[in-house]
Amino acid sequence: MKFFQVNKIRIQYIIKNWKLGFHLIFRTKRNVIGDNIKQDIVTFNTRRNRMLINKLKRDKIQAMKDKKVDVRSILSVVIAAAQSIAKNDGNRENPTDEEVIVIIKKQIKANKETLDLIPDRPNEAVKLKCEIFSLAVYLPKQLSEEELKIIIQKQINSLDQMSMRAIGQIMRFLKENHAGLYDGKLASTICKELLTGE
Repeated sequence: MKFFQVNKIRIQYIIKNWKLGFHLIFRTKRNVIGDNIKQDIVTFNTRRNRMLINKLKRDKIQAMKDKKVDVRSILSVVIAAAQSIAKNDGNRENPTDEEVIVIIKKQIKANKETLDLIPDRPNEAVKLKCEIFSLAVYLPKQLSEEELKIIIQKQINSLDQMSMRAIGQIMRFLKENHAGLYDGKLASTICKELLTGE
């Protein structure tokens, strides 16, 4: 009988201390999470959304080491333009990936337009094509025309009433959910075609 009483006391002691230990651990973790969770989320999102600018900077340094003057030059232009956007918008240290992608697309478009104007200047054309090739690798895979049509058609099917006014609503949806993954002019054309049935 005494044996059972002793062991009962031991079991109660173990349970009591186990509960106390668990309570202390949980309370500590809860307080730490409560104090830091917002900052952790902000930090995580910041790092996740600003990886492209860091890659551009690393590649610029590598281009300098490899003595690839044209690559280093065009990367410098893109980095400077993207950082200028961040600075002008709340004095942020770095731009988001989306902002960098916009700058890259603008630069590629500008280069292509310039190519059309200098058919008789092959040396400069080669330089512009090299820049286009160097920047294109940083762009995410674009939605094909067929994929874009499917996405837009689904949005049209969800409308209460079909009208040309819905174009703005659909374009907002695309911007919020597929930013940087489609051609805006093509998306607008597809919207008009599907809404008018042409």
